[in-house]
Amino acid sequence: MRRIYQLFLAWEPPEGLSIRFHYIYASGGRGLAVVDAPDPGLIREATSPFSGVLEFDCEPVLSAPEALAIAQQANEWSDSV
Repeated sequence: MRRIYQLFLAWEPPEGLSIRFHYIYASGGRGLAVVDAPDPGLIREATSPFSGVLEFDCEPVLSAPEALAIAQQANEWSDSV
């Protein structure tokens, strides 16, 4: 954990990546970050310095209205075929 702290304190996010939230679970160990990145390469760039000491699960998300609109369009298309 000392190495992780050392790396994190010296680290700066790549330009263009915005950290909205960064939490550490109260139980210790893992945590959760919510970031805005216009390019998935920025996420790779942000996580790479820690790849030797941490594992990352990265999942892109959409707002509920955006996701529902996409699902609606997909349903309309599949119903039309």
